[in-house]
Amino acid sequence: MKAFITGIGGFAGYHLANLLLEEGYEISGLDHCPEKSERLKALAGKIKYFQADITKIEEIDKAMKNVVPDTVFHLAGISHVGETWKKRKLTFEVNFFGTMNVLDSLRKYCRNAIVVLVGSGEQYGNVSPSRQPIKEEEPLYPRSPYGVSKAAQEMLGRQYATSEWMNVILIRAFNHCGAYQDPTFAVSDFAKQIASAEAGKGDPVLRVGNLDVKRDFTDVRDTVRGYLMASKNGQSGDIFNLSGGRAYMLSEVVDMLKKLSDISIRVVMESERFRPVDIPVLCGDNTKAKRDLGWIPEIPLVSTLRWTLDYWREKVPGREKKS
Repeated sequence: MKAFITGIGGFAGYHLANLLLEEGYEISGLDHCPEKSERLKALAGKIKYFQADITKIEEIDKAMKNVVPDTVFHLAGISHVGETWKKRKLTFEVNFFGTMNVLDSLRKYCRNAIVVLVGSGEQYGNVSPSRQPIKEEEPLYPRSPYGVSKAAQEMLGRQYATSEWMNVILIRAFNHCGAYQDPTFAVSDFAKQIASAEAGKGDPVLRVGNLDVKRDFTDVRDTVRGYLMASKNGQSGDIFNLSGGRAYMLSEVVDMLKKLSDISIRVVMESERFRPVDIPVLCGDNTKAKRDLGWIPEIPLVSTLRWTLDYWREKVPGREKKS
């Protein structure tokens, strides 16, 4: 089986590629900025790679004609919620029109491919606590440019499934974390700061934003396993939450990381780290994914946090390795 991953140099793309290699897939993929990706360097020699910008359909066409994949995982896009407030137009150019380019290229050159289109729990917006964990039937009222772009992307995928008769499976992935995640995301940022403090790089201070929000965290290895199971067991037009089913206060995550640290860490809240609009609670119901895909998140959050912290301990120079 030939699998193709857009955004293969990204956080989830890298972990998905490793999973598919273990499963015996022939892997191809594209990414926009390969020179910046340590993840792509780690995959060198194991995958076929194309440098491409998904806003340019001719670049996608070149890759699809060359590979003609059986399964496509569309992960490429602008994924940082806070960044999309500053880059609203670019967010739609990449997340919506870029997705249109990918789907249109597939329609022309490999329309029978299974397509797993990855969206986000941010599509739901601010849902009442009484209706959480959130089921797939919940109406979408996204509150950020990112959430709106992902909701629009999903509607586009549904249109290609129903009007173009393509096999498109739709994922709403909630927060996932782990090693190799960029430190622009909260868990990775916290872990990097703690690892730096442990190495004596500055004061033992953890600088944070709003810790009162609650988020549903899943280990990225569980999440990408869900993508694979969706490609195998999902039906065209299906929508699945991939979530842990439990929301953690960010302050709880910070406390867990502090307990995993070798030193005493002081937490400092900084107003500039707050988002313009934040959703208080975001928790997904994963009943449908369990029932229809056979997917169950298996890795406890504390194990994911330890893995992430150990990754940054290896990355931060000056830390003595424990025997």
